[in-house]
Amino acid sequence: MEDKNASPQELTFEAVEEEFNRLYPAITAMGAVAKIASVDLDFGVVNIEWRGSNKVQQGLELALLDIPFVNRVEFSTAE
Repeated sequence: MEDKNASPQELTFEAVEEEFNRLYPAITAMGAVAKIASVDLDFGVVNIEWRGSNKVQQGLELALLDIPFVNRVEFSTAE
């Protein structure tokens, strides 16, 4: 059985997705559009397709950087 309280040993897509999904309702309520484009598990880089205000973008970036092993968050323009 997996211990949910144990410290993570590596970055997982699921960890990024869980935090993203937790914030998604607030992101869309503030008029932004966002989608996880990719997660580089080796280098800890999360790429988000984004359209919205810089302030909301910065909030999302800070939240994702709080995930263990996330080193950088990059944003690309959402279509």
